[in-house]
Amino acid sequence: MKTFEKKDFIYTSCYCEENVYKLCEKLHRRFFIPLSRIYAVFISNEDKQDYHVIALVKGEEGQPNVIFDFDSTLPFPCEFNAYIINAIYPKHFARIIQQQQE
Repeated sequence: MKTFEKKDFIYTSCYCEENVYKLCEKLHRRFFIPLSRIYAVFISNEDKQDYHVIALVKGEEGQPNVIFDFDSTLPFPCEFNAYIINAIYPKHFARIIQQQQE
């Protein structure tokens, strides 16, 4: 997978959903990653009153899945397993929503 940096993408503080939408759009349109490999992941508390949104990109065969999280101090992107171990806690819930085909 290409090397990405946060500065390659539009980011606005406190707008994680919009940031991920624009990130997914750019990954597809500029970097030609198929939409079938790009997911928006909503992470919320038990009451679903607060949430955070990240992007998951499924790796090509033999490549790891990666997470793009603008608000994390982990690498950008971060390998999926490292992200789960270092950023997600068991009581959080995640909803994964695949980007729609054009």
